[in-house]
Amino acid sequence: MHVTIIFLVFSQYFPFSKQETIPAGHLQPLGSHRPPEGQINSIQHLLNPTEFYNDYVLNVTPVILKGAARLSPAYDHWTDNYLREKYGEVSVRVDYAKKENRAKSADVMTLKDFLNTYNDSDQYLVDSLPEEMWGEFILPPCLLCGGFTSRLQARIFCSPRCFYSSLSKMITILKIKDASLWFSSGGSKSFLHMDTVDNINCLMSGVKDWFIVDLEHSKRIDMDHGEGDYCGANVDKIDMLKYPSLQSLPWWSARLESGDCLYLPYGWAHQVTSHLRNLAVNIWWSPLQSFNTTDCEVHTEKGSNLSEAKMSNFKFTYGEHHRFMALQVIREHGGSVSFGLVNSLIVGEHTGERLITRERFQMLDKDNDGHLTKDDVISLPADVIETAFGHVPPGEINLRGEYMRLDPQVVSLLEVVDKQPPFVEEFLLRHDKTFEDYQSFLEQHSDNLDQTVKKFIQDKLDQEVKGETSRQHSEL
Repeated sequence: MHVTIIFLVFSQYFPFSKQETIPAGHLQPLGSHRPPEGQINSIQHLLNPTEFYNDYVLNVTPVILKGAARLSPAYDHWTDNYLREKYGEVSVRVDYAKKENRAKSADVMTLKDFLNTYNDSDQYLVDSLPEEMWGEFILPPCLLCGGFTSRLQARIFCSPRCFYSSLSKMITILKIKDASLWFSSGGSKSFLHMDTVDNINCLMSGVKDWFIVDLEHSKRIDMDHGEGDYCGANVDKIDMLKYPSLQSLPWWSARLESGDCLYLPYGWAHQVTSHLRNLAVNIWWSPLQSFNTTDCEVHTEKGSNLSEAKMSNFKFTYGEHHRFMALQVIREHGGSVSFGLVNSLIVGEHTGERLITRERFQMLDKDNDGHLTKDDVISLPADVIETAFGHVPPGEINLRGEYMRLDPQVVSLLEVVDKQPPFVEEFLLRHDKTFEDYQSFLEQHSDNLDQTVKKFIQDKLDQEVKGETSRQHSEL
């Protein structure tokens, strides 16, 4: 085995095969392949909803709202000591790796326990903003009329049991997510991905660097994980040969500082790296089809009152985004879709369960002609559409018939061994493990691993060595 490893290392520097042209940025961090096109625009004043809609939403253009997060009491209050004393017993979901791993669901602990350990670990809190904290978060003024608040989206996070449950059981397990709370000691990194909603990210503490791709170029990215609209490329070491769609990809940069909010439209691919003590809240809403000017006239007459902008004053629903999703399927397939097509495309993202049964299709097919059209979907009340989607949270729905497939060998292993420490589960379930990852993990943790798990990882390492050796020989 030692000879094989020496051969592999030697061959990296003295290859025996014809050299390929190495693209710029190959095996370097995301964004190294070319400079950014520029910086996302920042504005210093608070936008009213009409300005926000006309200048940015309608034009599908991101913008940094400087200082907008400072309006929330959270900006001044949410120190570690304050959170520990006031919300310490609240349960939150915590990841055990700052580099995103969507194959592993998070573990649950109290906020107090997280605060006691996160500075000395790779723990990363990614969860719904606890309802107890809603009263201290203020929606940005640009969202307070025009129809934005009627389309606020409840989203979901899976508990650890989600990945092994049927969708019918999952609905009782899911944790409803109305706004996201992101909290770490810095150094966290997301995949390059797209969101299926409009959103605003408000940063209460720290700095976030964003790699952002415009709507048109985002469509050309190889999102090889269609079950989650993300690209599996290692953002620290992009394999440009494996992901050629990234080789010449133009991108924009944005730096979000403490107190800022970033509006990011639906469909703009992005990757986020966080620095320093990092605490942010995301608000999500289904893209507006039109702007409600009457709503804003009433809002103006009443006058602005920040206490009315507390998140606790608003309702989060599914129906409008279900409508948006149905319209997206109809638009992408020629304006009219049959039951068979809808049934095959709209599935549970973690289970693959087909959501639109014949009975539910008939609820959507208002004119009973056997096909869904824009007119059918537009004319239905939001609650009817939500029922037709089985009340499944939009974040748990895939529109391309794709769903998360875990490595069956790993799933079988975790079913037969005792409950493993979170860092072991995180490693086993990660998709992008390399030869170096297996080797490093064994070197660090070999003495403390369950023997069955240790043998499994050693076998995988041996397979990686054999596979690489075979590839090297085929190139000679």
